[in-house]
Order: sequence, then structure tokens, then C-alpha cells
Amino acid sequence: MNGSNMNNQNISAKLHSPVMTKTLILGIIALLLAAAAHYFVYRGHQAAKPAATSPAPAAAPANDEAVKKEKLRNMIRAAEARLHQERQRQLEQFKASLAGATSSDYAAAKGNVEPVITTLTGLGCCFKLSYKFAKDQVMKTKDADAAINEVINSRITGYCVNANRQAETLLGQFRNQSTAASNQYRTEMMQILQAPEFSGKPDLRALSGQLEAMQQNGALIKNIAVASSLDSTCLGLDIVVAVAARETLKRVLSAVVSKLATTAGISTGCAVADGPLPFGDAAGAVIAVGGLGWSAYDLYQARKVLPDKLRASMNESIDNFYSKLRSQTVEQAVQVQSSLAGKDSEITQAMLNQI
Repeated sequence: MNGSNMNNQNISAKLHSPVMTKTLILGIIALLLAAAAHYFVYRGHQAAKPAATSPAPAAAPANDEAVKKEKLRNMIRAAEARLHQERQRQLEQFKASLAGATSSDYAAAKGNVEPVITTLTGLGCCFKLSYKFAKDQVMKTKDADAAINEVINSRITGYCVNANRQAETLLGQFRNQSTAASNQYRTEMMQILQAPEFSGKPDLRALSGQLEAMQQNGALIKNIAVASSLDSTCLGLDIVVAVAARETLKRVLSAVVSKLATTAGISTGCAVADGPLPFGDAAGAVIAVGGLGWSAYDLYQARKVLPDKLRASMNESIDNFYSKLRSQTVEQAVQVQSSLAGKDSEITQAMLNQI
């Protein structure tokens, strides 16, 4: 029995041994293939990973540099914007201060137009001015101009001159404020130049020279302001006194002046013509009755229209003076800012070029 079992086992082993061997071989091959596949997949993954992430370290410095440059540009533009806003604020404040400082003188000058007209159109004053105009025409003198100036200067022209002085003072203050604003901007630019981002930039001596040149602008702006003031003063005296009063009076009284200048009447009134204005109505009537009654009608006609014509011309002249004074002074203020803005713009552009 035992011998039979042993024979069966031997036969079974012979039958199964090739199958087992084949199975083992296939298993080993499968394991080898799986191991190879795993190796190549892992190696490919490791090779791909550095390729995907390797640009990151190189890109970071570039991004940091761009951020720094943009930060510098923003700092410069922000400082420039603050300077622009400050200039606008200063200019608007200057306009308001100029209008306020000259308004009282303007009102006083306008308020004295009627008293001046009353004086210059009185009967005696018109007679005397007629004599003076006639004497000036014959003897080439300017007594009539001097007499008119005496009446007008203290009541009207003086206020115009005072307004001009106020404008000059404000313009000087505005010049100083504008220079201070630019100096503050220059200080901010110098602080930005000290930032580490500028440490590796080319030589900045030229830019430093431009910053220092701003200190030289004060004298130039001062000369501009003084020139404006002198022009305005001369303009005020000429328009308010000469054009408004003298020309209107001479034109309206021309008929009376013509008769006096071409007759012996001028010699009769020479003594009257030598005195100052105003001249009383009673004295004028006495002169007319004393031999110059032939010109009384012309004087009467002149005096009917003289107040309105004198009022219109003087009011217009005063309005023109104050309008020109304010507009010219504001123009000078803008010129002050423009002079400084040119240098500020050069500084801004130079710094942006360095980035």
C-alpha cells in the first residue's frame, strides 16, 4: 500500500513540475517588469520635477527688481502729485488774497468818483480849467494837468497806488511760498536718492547739480515780481489821471478853450489860470460878468454833459486799472510757478531715467 502511494506521488510530481516551473518563471518576469516600470516612472517623475520648478529661483530676483523699480516710480510720482496739488492750492489762495487785499482800495476809489466830479464840474472850476487849457495851448505848458492831478491823486490815484503795493507784497509772499514748496519737493527727491535701490545707479552728480540749481531761482523770481509792480504803478497813474480826467475835460470844454485861446480872453484870465483848483462858483460868475460872458453859453452847454461823460470815463478807467492789476499780478504768479516747475520737471525726469 505504501509502495503504491509513493509511486503515485512520484508520478504527480513529474506531472506538475513543469507547470510550477513555468508559473515561477512567469511570476519572476512579472516582478521584473513591475520593478522596471516603477523605476522608469519614478526616474521620469524626478527628472520632470526639477525641469518644472527650476525657473522659479531665477524668476524671483527679476520680479523683485521690477517691484523695486515700480516702487521707486510710485514714490517719485506721488511726490510730484503732492507738489502739483500744493501749487494749485497756493495759486487759488493767492487769487483770493489778492482780491481781498485790493477790494477796499477799489471801493474807495470808486466811491470818490462823485466828489471828484462835483469838484471838477463846478462853475468856477470849469472856468479856471478852461483858462488853464487855453494857456497850456498857447504857452505849451501843462498847468491843467497839474491842477487835475491835485484833485484826483489824493481821492482816487492814491488808492490805486496803494492797491498796487498790496499786490506787490502778496506777490513777494507767493514767490517765497512757491520756492518753499519746490524746496520741499527737492528734499523728498534727495531722500529717495538715498534709497538702497539707487545704490548701483550711474553717477548722480549731474542730478545733484540740478537740485542745487533750484536755490538760484529766488533772485530771478524776485526780479520778475518787481518789474510787474513798477509796470502796474505807471499804468495806474496814466489811465486813472491822464486819460479819464484830462482827456474828457479837454474834449468837453474844447469850445470854451478854443475861444479863450484865439482871443484876448486868455490874457484877461491869466491871473485866474495861475491859481490852484478848486475855484469857487461865485468867483467864476464874477469873471463871466466882468467881460467873458460871451463864452458863458458854451460853458453852460459843456457843464450839462460833463458830469455824465466824466463819470463814465473815470469809472471805466478805474475798473480797467483794477482788472489789469489783478490779471497781471496773477500772470506773474503763474510765471513764478512755471519757472520753478521747469526745474522740478527736469529733476523728475532725470530720476525716472535713472531707474
